[in-house]
Amino acid sequence: MSAFDHGPEQSCVPVARPGWTLCAAVATVIVLSVGALYADFWRSAPTLWVSVEHDRNGHYSRSQNVAFAIRGADLGKLIKEVHAATVWPPLHPLLTGAVLAVGGIDYRLAVLLSLAAWGATCWFAFALAYRLAPSHRALAGVVALTFSLASPAHRAYATDVMIESLGAALTLAILHFYVTARREQSVWRARSFGLLLTALFVTKYNYWTLLAAGLVFGVLFEFRHAIRTAIADWWRSRMSLGDAVGYLRHPLTLPLIAAFALAAYIQFVGPLTLSLSGKNTTIGTLSVPAQICFVLVLLRVLPWWRHTGRDAVARLPLPAKQLVQWHGYLLAVWFLWPKRLGIFIWYVTSNQHGRGSETSPWTGSASYYWQCLTTDYHAGLTALIAVIALVGLAVVLRRGRSTGALPVFVVLVVATLLTNYHSANRSRFLHSWIALAWVFAGVGAARVLDRFGTAGSALVRALRPALLVGALVGVVALQGPALVGLGQAEESWPRTAQPGLLPFADAAIAEIASSDRPVLVSNAPWQLLLNWRLSEYHSSQRRFLLPSSASLAADIQPFDIWLATVSGGPVLVIDDPHVVPPFSVADVAAFRAALATSGRFVLVAEWPAPHDSRVTVQVWRRRSG
Repeated sequence: MSAFDHGPEQSCVPVARPGWTLCAAVATVIVLSVGALYADFWRSAPTLWVSVEHDRNGHYSRSQNVAFAIRGADLGKLIKEVHAATVWPPLHPLLTGAVLAVGGIDYRLAVLLSLAAWGATCWFAFALAYRLAPSHRALAGVVALTFSLASPAHRAYATDVMIESLGAALTLAILHFYVTARREQSVWRARSFGLLLTALFVTKYNYWTLLAAGLVFGVLFEFRHAIRTAIADWWRSRMSLGDAVGYLRHPLTLPLIAAFALAAYIQFVGPLTLSLSGKNTTIGTLSVPAQICFVLVLLRVLPWWRHTGRDAVARLPLPAKQLVQWHGYLLAVWFLWPKRLGIFIWYVTSNQHGRGSETSPWTGSASYYWQCLTTDYHAGLTALIAVIALVGLAVVLRRGRSTGALPVFVVLVVATLLTNYHSANRSRFLHSWIALAWVFAGVGAARVLDRFGTAGSALVRALRPALLVGALVGVVALQGPALVGLGQAEESWPRTAQPGLLPFADAAIAEIASSDRPVLVSNAPWQLLLNWRLSEYHSSQRRFLLPSSASLAADIQPFDIWLATVSGGPVLVIDDPHVVPPFSVADVAAFRAALATSGRFVLVAEWPAPHDSRVTVQVWRRRSG
């Protein structure tokens, strides 16, 4: 029998809930930690912005767009923002945008969602460990809570405009409601499980994929005997040669096979060029064939669902019924939205999300992630070794059955394997699921103490309170200074005395602030930072105009004609030697020389960047007349 194996439960099991005193103490610790971390962040907030290429620029800019749409009561613009949220789903900008719409357009307020999500992560780590531990549940919960509070990466992303904290909070909340729904046979908890799973999906696709894959494998293994029997019964009673022939003769079968073949060709071979009416049409993405496949599948399944499937769903046990109703149906609606299914498939199968790793066929990226776990996600090597040992003890010292624990443990195992053997790696790929290791570390600590209580010695049993206190003190001492102050992570920068990029951006914006349509020319993607800062400066949506590369030739006339047509505003020229393909679109040095010799433009200002003297900015204006 596996570590957590058991059969399907027919009635709810006794519920273990933390008392009000313990809940109040834990909530107080979390609130105080969140408040102290935000106060530290407020004092060093400008140093968050140290890269023009970091994803946080895009996340904050999208949140600003939502905030301006809400403030202007522009429903069409809001729907447009949701429609544009393809690779990054829309939940994070919608929630952050609502905060900005109420509190003000300020990046220091944009981190509040991540901060609240970190607090929720700490709470659900405590609550899930408490539920999964067989005894000494307070110890289990506090151990998981302490590792969550002390994780440098979790503290760093808690004060960042990134999606990681929200993904971690939703992952733990989903598993908590999954376990409690099964144990308590609670309908509202099962609905929460389905809705939160939907929320995770529209937060980030890979976070949902890791969790969903783990849950599917866990449930299949947990109920393997019942599932095998049900499939065999269905095959014997429903499947015959006549049924198979009937399926193949259905008018939608051949179009569906053709659409699947087209999608498979594009996914595994490459773009397909078709000649239609003498014109060549290239299908280069999965958007069209995947959409056709999904619509055809729905048309094929809809009659069955109307006559049989709806009643079959109503007879499903909890929480499977609520999962279909509050997650499955919502996902079907989401995939009917154009481009969504194709982009989802591309995103979860693409290797473009991180650095190409030098993976081993046997160990994957284990050496890289070991370093990340040591420096980013734990207070040090000792803390990491303690977590690994306690997780191992949680399995070795198992006793009896624990409803819902097996799928949660399988999620941890599957997420570890999929992350480690993915063709690209990044430290933050660990973020959404690593807290599950701390949950089972708490369970392991509780099981160790439980063995002391059942050793048969009266002295050992009498020493259990002292052992409990000693274990808690040891866990807290193990974290040390990591429990206070700002965190650090590979892609969530440590706050130092460095000025960051905001002083440079503010100096540039001050020169063009009076213009409604400023123009930006740069060989690096400075618009990613300057656009949101310009909107923040005016507290209204503003954007730099970006000329095409064709107009930035040595001959200044095409650019002059374009500028006179679209804008009379100043031209901000940033020459950045740190050019990262594919962002480089202009030979800025040649363009600056063309401006100087044309006689049509005058140089208004020029200065080097405070963060790097090799980066220079110039402001040019067209001569009157």
